[in-house]
Amino acid sequence: MKKRTKIILIFILAVFLTIATAYKRVEVFNKSELNNLSCGWPSQYISSGFEVSRRDPPYPWEGNCVGLISGEWGDSVDFDWKYFVFDIAFFYLLILAVYYCWKPDHEENIKGKT
Repeated sequence: MKKRTKIILIFILAVFLTIATAYKRVEVFNKSELNNLSCGWPSQYISSGFEVSRRDPPYPWEGNCVGLISGEWGDSVDFDWKYFVFDIAFFYLLILAVYYCWKPDHEENIKGKT
């Protein structure tokens, strides 16, 4: 596989992992937790930030993080792009490190350099 194709595939995987972290399962026990809920890992790039909701779920309520912030209840969402880009870069570098450390010909690469 060409190097450019590998880089593009790793970038797509990093974007997918970044978006997937916002869909983790969470449980909220009151209105205050729901209003302060943030999604994403390692940086929270999606948050509710709004105290007004059209309707409230019955507490305690369990669901995915993004669904509790916006999808199911229709609240507005605060999306922070700089944290989103940071998360993509984090996962991209993590995948590259894992790929190059566990690459099958890793020992051959090290021996070839010395």
